[in-house]
Amino acid sequence: DLFEIDSAGTIGFHTGNPPDSRMREAAARRGIAMTGRARQVRASDLDEFDLILTMDEENFADVTGLATRNGEADDRRARIVRFCDFCERH
Repeated sequence: DLFEIDSAGTIGFHTGNPPDSRMREAAARRGIAMTGRARQVRASDLDEFDLILTMDEENFADVTGLATRNGEADDRRARIVRFCDFCERH
């Protein structure tokens, strides 16, 4: 595999639930099986993944908070970006 893609929330509200049925249907139409379960983002994700995309400022703040040690941002912080950072017009 060339890519490993995962999804996690900043709160554990849906932990353990399957993906939204609408999303599973849309993925299935494209030949993609979504078999995972919802989970909460964890600090180890910052070591495991090369890129962490966040949806909004609140998520960005929550995830960048995981990249802090002894009150200082660490090098993992550079892997966390906002989806909108890739938007040319928004």
